[in-house]
Amino acid sequence: MPILAAISVAAMLLISLAVGGRLLMTARRTRQIPELFFGCGFLFIGLGLGLQTLGSRFLWVAPGETATVMATLLFGMVVAGVVSLHAAVWRIFRPDHLPGFLSFAGGSVLALVAYGMRIGAGEFAEPVVASAGMKLFFCASISVFTWGAIEAIHLHFRLRKQVRLGLAEPLAANQIGLWGVAASLSAVMTVVVGYDLLELRRSPLDDPVSTGLLVTTVLGASGAMWCAFFPPPRLRARLSATG
Repeated sequence: MPILAAISVAAMLLISLAVGGRLLMTARRTRQIPELFFGCGFLFIGLGLGLQTLGSRFLWVAPGETATVMATLLFGMVVAGVVSLHAAVWRIFRPDHLPGFLSFAGGSVLALVAYGMRIGAGEFAEPVVASAGMKLFFCASISVFTWGAIEAIHLHFRLRKQVRLGLAEPLAANQIGLWGVAASLSAVMTVVVGYDLLELRRSPLDDPVSTGLLVTTVLGASGAMWCAFFPPPRLRARLSATG
């Protein structure tokens, strides 16, 4: 089980680096908001979770100053990723609507307040799992993935109707659908992690079923997002031909 856990976390880290890094390089070239915020979200969340999990198991195992500092910084990176995803969903789907801004602001504040609560309670010096700060953070995380999934899937079906009328490109409609798949799988992944940590008081990597679900959802979400932004030529041709 430790080997499988390490492989799954390493896979998540590598995929997050690949997807996030590629999106940020694209954003630097195109100056487009979706690539920038999605890239930051993938990169920060993947690096924060991956490095903290591997580091706490193999590098800074014993509690101490190093473990506290690294846990604080890496969790802060995850929080930055969640805020970036809130910004991405807002700017892509609801840029000119007050409810969209309020959802972005509310979710971001929720994540930042959760981070402050954990720092104030000294939770990074000693591992604390089911705290109020952690529950608040999982609420912010689940909400952004669920929000993103709903917006993307709704837009996907609306574009499909336009495709049939010749008013939209099939490729764009299918790419938005892949965003919805990625967000949905990420929401499931977050629920699995939250349930294990907050309700069962264990790491999801200590249970084979949870580990299997995490590996499946991480690979599925990363693959869907990669194909949404960077579909291979054969897949691009197929997506372009179907509405």
